[in-house]
Amino acid sequence: MLHPVDYLFLFNCAYLPPLTLVYLVEIWAIVKPRSPFRSTFYLLFLTGAIVDLISVGVSFHELRLPFFPLVNGFCEDYACQVCSQIRLA
Repeated sequence: MLHPVDYLFLFNCAYLPPLTLVYLVEIWAIVKPRSPFRSTFYLLFLTGAIVDLISVGVSFHELRLPFFPLVNGFCEDYACQVCSQIRLA
């Protein structure tokens, strides 16, 4: 069965990889050896980048993927046991 194309989902899939790459470059620029960004001020940027990457991964997995019509047929039997346990806690 064909599902209607959800342009919002496609846009979401198009902008997430470049932004994820920017976060990874930011992390590498702060963590790499002999980096001039070794102060606690840049540690805040590093912490924010890691937290944002985790939240993007969780929100894509838990919120965006199952609710878009483009993939609902693929995810109709989707049941993540870990996620259901976290929701119950």
